[in-house]
Amino acid sequence: MNLSEPVILLVGGIGVTPALSIARTRSELDSGPRIIVDHSFHTFSKGPCHAELTQLADQNPDIEYHPRETLGGQRIRLDHLKRYQSAYPTARWMICGPESYEVAVQKKLVKLGIDKESISRELFHARGSTGVKSIPTDRWTILLGITLTVLTIFALG
Repeated sequence: MNLSEPVILLVGGIGVTPALSIARTRSELDSGPRIIVDHSFHTFSKGPCHAELTQLADQNPDIEYHPRETLGGQRIRLDHLKRYQSAYPTARWMICGPESYEVAVQKKLVKLGIDKESISRELFHARGSTGVKSIPTDRWTILLGITLTVLTIFALG
């Protein structure tokens, strides 16, 4: 893998945190690959990290930031991904957001013929999400967590 290849980060909601970290690092180092952040969220007023990513992109010509207000109908579509693919044919693709977002976006990338080796997904689940079968259950961790919670209640009570 060539580390100078552009990185396209397709993120939804608070799944933007890895992209923010990457953009901050790229900005501070002032070297490295071009970073493209395509960020989908409900409204501009509540877009997590929207202001900071806008500022980073304004200050660094090698960082692009494309916010999408989904309640305003600005969902990411196949034609947006085609434009990225055309502009950055050797890019690495990273997806982070709610599981439904990640699955849908990955299907679109595969449909475009993007090599699966060029696509990474960071498993992300929002607090309170239900029905997520991809989170492994570990009975010992659950038991330890319950035990420590009960002991803490008694110690503080």
